[in-house]
Amino acid sequence: MAGGESRNVRPRAHPPVPSVTRSNNFSNGEVAAVGAAVISPAALPANEVSPLLLLLQHAVAGGNVVRDSRGQVYTGFASYSDLANSQCKFVPMNSNRAINREVVLQRVKENVEAFERDGKYLEFGQINLLIVSHDPSHDFLVMDGQHRCQVMYELHRRYPDRQLAFQFRAKAVPSEQAAFDELKHFQRSYPTDSRSFFRTRAEERIATAVLTQLKVSHPGAFKNMVLADNHGRGTADPVRPF
Repeated sequence: MAGGESRNVRPRAHPPVPSVTRSNNFSNGEVAAVGAAVISPAALPANEVSPLLLLLQHAVAGGNVVRDSRGQVYTGFASYSDLANSQCKFVPMNSNRAINREVVLQRVKENVEAFERDGKYLEFGQINLLIVSHDPSHDFLVMDGQHRCQVMYELHRRYPDRQLAFQFRAKAVPSEQAAFDELKHFQRSYPTDSRSFFRTRAEERIATAVLTQLKVSHPGAFKNMVLADNHGRGTADPVRPF
């Protein structure tokens, strides 16, 4: 990349709630504690019970996050420093089979090397999230950024005291069906396989459990595929048929 800038921007954890940092203080690492004050649930409409919306509204009131005029989309910067003790999780919207461990470990390695060299991690880019407004759980649904979220989770697990920040965009939707529709709309920009995406978290959990059992019962039916980057390296012909 021009100017030697490195980024974690290959598209696409299960972690918890970020504290949010002011964008104008992002470079010097000043972090505002989002959970320091409590907003009454009465501040939300009756059908919006998500604790994540309360968190984001508090961040907006504190000037740490920006919200659009319709009150649906929030954007800002988040720090991973408070995630370990949080109740919240980042839940991939497609099956766990989409998380390639080799890709994750390669990016972790690149970030560890960058921190040792420059004293900071690579840029993670923007993580696209959805929030089901009537859902009382602490689940952020990851629409785009599953691998980057898992990389951050692993880096935080290994080095909990290091500054680890990322940009996010979170949109509130009224239901899981609406979240699915939002995902499908987002994915129209890419040549995707619709079978990789599920309409609800329950559907995703069932499909993942079935796939895991099939791999145990019929290991010969599955082949390992190397999806990590191979820039500048020769590759052999793929095993056929796929």
